[in-house]
Amino acid sequence: MEAIKHKIAPAHDGIRKLKETVGNNNRRAKGIQAITWLVEELDKLKDTEFAVQCGIVYGAFARGSKMYQQMDFLLILEENTDEELAMNFFIDNIISKIYMEVKILPYLDIINPKTLRLSLDHPTPLIQRIQAEGIVFYGVNVLKQEAENV
Repeated sequence: MEAIKHKIAPAHDGIRKLKETVGNNNRRAKGIQAITWLVEELDKLKDTEFAVQCGIVYGAFARGSKMYQQMDFLLILEENTDEELAMNFFIDNIISKIYMEVKILPYLDIINPKTLRLSLDHPTPLIQRIQAEGIVFYGVNVLKQEAENV
């Protein structure tokens, strides 16, 4: 099976979509800052080996008050991608930068397309949040596409 190449949406599109999704009030300012940082980091990966090998970064959520900040996102890998390698790359190059910049440690879940198909039959809370309010950083809406194929 040939790997499908996905393009990351331009950073400004992700930031605009983020503001539409979570608003831009002060209580969520750090979450928005963290996701803005994430979008910028993903934009740097455009057309790199990682973007081609690892597939689709899907869903980011800024929630909480001044006391509690939360950011979740999901990485959907291409077929035959090494999950451990992808997670290590993501932690070293993206999550650590987000934490150093805004002191929010995001929750990351990584799944492969087979697991995604199972998750659509029995959605986890993260999948449900993505379906409800997710921001797609790559240009293909995989959750919608897979749901149509089921």
